[in-house]
Amino acid sequence: TMLVGNAAGGTQYQDDCPAGQALIGFSGNALGPSTTLDTVNRQIAARCGVVQIVGTTVTIKPGATLPVRGMAGTMAWTRTCPADQVVVGFSGRSGSYVDQLVLICAPLTAASSAVGAALMPGGTTSLTAIGGNGGSAFAAIKCATGQVGAGSLVREGDFMDAFSIVCSKATIAP
Repeated sequence: TMLVGNAAGGTQYQDDCPAGQALIGFSGNALGPSTTLDTVNRQIAARCGVVQIVGTTVTIKPGATLPVRGMAGTMAWTRTCPADQVVVGFSGRSGSYVDQLVLICAPLTAASSAVGAALMPGGTTSLTAIGGNGGSAFAAIKCATGQVGAGSLVREGDFMDAFSIVCSKATIAP
């Protein structure tokens, strides 16, 4: 997806979920408000879930936690999609840093149980915002039709400079 925030700041990291897994949320830290700075995201780690299919029913179980990127803050947070849902997009606020993230989740459905059949995201749910009200709001950025979050792309320095999710087509593997 499109990278939001300062695309030239910090160091870039791309972390992908292992095969057979999709993004189910993130954990991290923010730095709380001060007299010169609103709450800003500082540290993040993607959380993946193992996608399981029985017939045409798709369930998600906890899977890998990817590396922690960035510096510790003062306010720990975790956002996880509802049961059996995956990350399909995000919205929020950004300026010089990623001030706020709102993860967008969706359940997956399988049209058939055949190998190679596509898993399609359903109706979406937005999670509670992470971070403060600095920067400018940006509209929802979602994976392309038929794709789900499969990793994260962040730029980290003293703060989370930029954020994006890596999307991938979800299909039933052999």
